[in-house]
Amino acid sequence: MIDELGGPKHFNHFPSAWAHAMDTPFQWTKQVASHFGGTRNPLIVSWPARIKDKGGRRGQFLHTIDIVPTLYELTGITAPSVLSGVPQKPIEGISFAYTFDDAKAKGRRTTQYFELVSNRGIYHNGWMASAMSFAPWQPNRTGFDPDKQKWELYHVDQDFSQAVDLAAAHPQKLRELQDLWWVEAARYNVLPLDWRAVERLNAELMGRPSLTGDRRTSYA
Repeated sequence: MIDELGGPKHFNHFPSAWAHAMDTPFQWTKQVASHFGGTRNPLIVSWPARIKDKGGRRGQFLHTIDIVPTLYELTGITAPSVLSGVPQKPIEGISFAYTFDDAKAKGRRTTQYFELVSNRGIYHNGWMASAMSFAPWQPNRTGFDPDKQKWELYHVDQDFSQAVDLAAAHPQKLRELQDLWWVEAARYNVLPLDWRAVERLNAELMGRPSLTGDRRTSYA
């Protein structure tokens, strides 16, 4: 379909094979939150007046939700509990400013769940459990049962690219992380799971006003 790309018949992403290749050495791609190919990105912090370790590297496990509390700490701002009369949710991230002066500081983020269209993962104390639902390019997603989803297990402290699946060798560790995923999912409003694809891109089906259609409909 090379001659049709860029036209009205396709979503016009670049080919999936390139997406997969560009995530090397990690498995999978964007949208597959169960594996690092869909979630892991570099973060560069430059602050010459404070950070003296120019070009230094840090290995603590972080998540994007840790950026805001880091900025709050560094700027001396206390997050508001109420904004414009609206109670705010508590900050869920953890500041990583402690890593600026100590490259070997013990990481403070010990647990982090992941989920997108039922691609599920959870990191906990150097281990990662991963369960994939559908490949991003698979539009029809019927007959899926989360309870029958295959889980993989990786010791990412020693296997950063998730190359060796240890699920069969450490079933108890896998069970521990599976149970922990459900705890975190309930705590952070991940449930109920929704593995639909095309339907979630349809504004009418999702109860949202269309970006191009009739905007007169009001929504509660």
